[in-house]
Amino acid sequence: MPFTEEGHPDEDALAAAGAFELEAFGPGQNCNATYELGPGNYTIFCIVETEDGDTHYELGMRGSITVTG
Repeated sequence: MPFTEEGHPDEDALAAAGAFELEAFGPGQNCNATYELGPGNYTIFCIVETEDGDTHYELGMRGSITVTG
């Protein structure tokens, strides 16, 4: 994953690589989305910033998905 000099996920580089995103939604809300993904490993993460300037990604809000064919 590309990062900025500050250590945050580089949104511009991710978009150029074909990454996609969901709009932010608050606690207690649900978000449903459907994507067609080919076989492979994918990383999911949140880039919302806290009041301290850290991203949720930096605080551990990330995971991975494996799609098998």
